[in-house]
Amino acid sequence: MDYKFKTEPYEHQLTALGASHKKENFALFMEMGTGKSKVLIDNIAMLYDRGKINAALIVAPKGVYHNWERQELPIHMPEHVLYQTITWSPAETKKQQAELKKLFIHNEDLVIFLMNIEAFSTKKGYKIAEKFLLSHSALMAKVHWTFIHNASFLIQTFLIFRPITPLRTGMRSWWTETLEHTVSSMSWDIGDWMN
Repeated sequence: MDYKFKTEPYEHQLTALGASHKKENFALFMEMGTGKSKVLIDNIAMLYDRGKINAALIVAPKGVYHNWERQELPIHMPEHVLYQTITWSPAETKKQQAELKKLFIHNEDLVIFLMNIEAFSTKKGYKIAEKFLLSHSALMAKVHWTFIHNASFLIQTFLIFRPITPLRTGMRSWWTETLEHTVSSMSWDIGDWMN
């Protein structure tokens, strides 16, 4: 793969990136510590470079989403990609309101919105995520941890979804349809994989 990476990917990361970077829906089922964040960041950068997206919504558990701003993005985002990061907070301070307004300023920079999954249980969090996705050509990625019973490991997945057309039926419907499409298009059975 001919791309100017900030950090050189390992072979398994290149394989995952090669399989995912041109797909509309994709799930990375990789163990913790195998570099899924890097694969996702490289995927975002490549799509941005090709003009496919101008924004990304990263949804992660509360204890993790701040790590993206502090560690993952500065370490892995290619130097040539100019981006701004806005991190969700339900606080109604003037500073936070000013930060959230930046989500809807359209310029040449890639806009990355980091939210914790718990925010979606509130009307305020849900509405701002929906407005963000409606305002941009955006990639949405959800970070999720799953413990597989009868196995001695934890799998961390990124479910990557790219709305190609504007959301017409609302985010809930879009999310459900995309998730159903992603799961139904998987070519393997986890039951067979576990045996």
